Amino acid sequence: MHSICSYLISEHCHLVELDLSWNNAREAGAGYFANVAIPYNKTLKVLNLSSNAIGDTGGQFLMSSLKFNSKLTHLTLSQNEIADYTCFVASKVLKKHPSLLRLDLSFNCLGEAGSRSLFRNILRGISCWVIMENCTFFDRTNMYNHSFPSNDNPYTLDLSEPYKAAVLNELLVKYSEDPINCSFEGLTYREEVSKGPEQSISLVVNSRREKCLKGLGRAVAALRQGAHQIQLPAGRECAHDRACDQIQRVGYAHAHR
Repeated sequence: MHSICSYLISEHCHLVELDLSWNNAREAGAGYFANVAIPYNKTLKVLNLSSNAIGDTGGQFLMSSLKFNSKLTHLTLSQNEIADYTCFVASKVLKKHPSLLRLDLSFNCLGEAGSRSLFRNILRGISCWVIMENCTFFDRTNMYNHSFPSNDNPYTLDLSEPYKAAVLNELLVKYSEDPINCSFEGLTYREEVSKGPEQSISLVVNSRREKCLKGLGRAVAALRQGAHQIQLPAGRECAHDRACDQIQRVGYAHAHR
């Protein structure tokens, strides 16, 4: 896998389609591919990583790395032992990915919660065609429940983990769509898990989308100086994705909901 990745990021690489199925890459290989090949390769459009036993952690890494790649159009991750965590990360990434048209997750035990996350965004109109043939959708414990998110509070989210960042995105979606019945209490962040004091954050809904977008960068910069406010626009056409990405930069969030 190392030699393949080295070639993929070299100036001599002109590959457009690559089939690496049945290569036993496992989690370590998927992590290396996600950190090295996907972010820096500029030519691949079709990638097949099926039947590599990458697991749910490897699936998270691969899906999260897609935010640094704007060329890939087809990705196959079928039969890879991936589950809910990968689905949540995929759901977050696919909402705004500029090029991915087809994602194949067939023959995986995707789980109910993660699949619902994907289905919600499919219904909202993502441009990517998601294939989930011959999957199982079991109910896995300790997963984020979008219907009853209060059941799991308080939330402690390390945003360096792709799944935890995706959960924050889901919470922001929930809040922006129904601010009357949904609220955050005691929302704080700290720069690192074990260092620095916690800082308070408050969220309010702002129906003026343009004003929110323009002020978001200033608001996040102000968060680093103390207790401040982040404004989120109301409705589905909102900036919660961008808000989540900005909050991610502070590295750690402790959210009570």
